[in-house]
Amino acid sequence: MALKFAKNPKAKLSLLLSFLSKYIHECIEGDKSLLKKEFTAPKALLFQMYFVINKLDEQRFARMDFLVNFGVSLSEIRVIAQALEEGGTYEEFKEGSLKRLPFSAVLKIHKYFFWADKKLHQVFYIENKDEISEDLLSDFKDPENEAKFRQPKTLGKVPQKEPEKQVIVKQEKMISEHEYLFGKKSEESKIIDVKSNQDFPTLANEGGSSLSGVAWSAPGKSAKTFQKSYGKKA
Repeated sequence: MALKFAKNPKAKLSLLLSFLSKYIHECIEGDKSLLKKEFTAPKALLFQMYFVINKLDEQRFARMDFLVNFGVSLSEIRVIAQALEEGGTYEEFKEGSLKRLPFSAVLKIHKYFFWADKKLHQVFYIENKDEISEDLLSDFKDPENEAKFRQPKTLGKVPQKEPEKQVIVKQEKMISEHEYLFGKKSEESKIIDVKSNQDFPTLANEGGSSLSGVAWSAPGKSAKTFQKSYGKKA
């Protein structure tokens, strides 16, 4: 799935976060010694970042507002901004952008978007300053065993391209009001002969009477007037 196929800015940011998480996970998997190295940021600085993110929205997250205040250079921010604009796949993002950045910078950018993801999905709570870890790899370490690592999940729904499925819609037969009241119409439309005795049997009766023997008249006309107009034999 490429960034350019994300339906909206929120989905795009969730996909970007999944790319960052996947890249960090691959780096740790390729070099387990990274878990033993120190990648930290001052707790006071991270706490400040946390509260700044609480004031931002998805448009400002996409611009990475205030990220430069947290130890990420403008040139590093431009690399990510360009990748967002190009909207490439994970492999394109990794080869063209992430591999150009120091691993520590990728971790800081990940922390920014990790908290942004929490904010965008309504679960951003005020953490105690002491609960914020200085370790930028804390989200990837197994809490029961720091020698092991895990891949944190995004809260947003990362869009996936699903194969198109052929949907067969079973159409139920519906009947018209006329069919309900008078029965099903014949498949072939019948041509009515206005002069035919079969189509209009009452025309054959001199008195213009119906089959029941009761004289019939058209609305607004007397039986006599109606017989004069329409009572002629075919």
